[in-house]
Amino acid sequence: MKTNEPNKQTAKISEEALIATIKEAIVPCYGIKEIANISQTKGKKEEGIKIKFYDDRNFSIDIYVVVVFGLKITETLRSCQKMVKYVLNHYYPGQCRYINVYAYDLAS
Repeated sequence: MKTNEPNKQTAKISEEALIATIKEAIVPCYGIKEIANISQTKGKKEEGIKIKFYDDRNFSIDIYVVVVFGLKITETLRSCQKMVKYVLNHYYPGQCRYINVYAYDLAS
């Protein structure tokens, strides 16, 4: 007799899906101009979202953003972090270990 147990295996989270979700969360954040382009090597640009995956299907995120000049940087970054955390907890409940948001540059 078969039991009606839920399937223990869950789908693997793709990095592209996470990046799209993070971008969706950052767009309405007040004081964030854009996601920074950080250069890892000479001449190579890379988008400022770093995702680290763990064996237990959890992940952590580092986000580098360009902040609008004239606003309180810590409050802007904190509100952005809260928004990203809220959206990720909606789509991926309990899987995000931490979210770090860094001010990479200031824009006028």
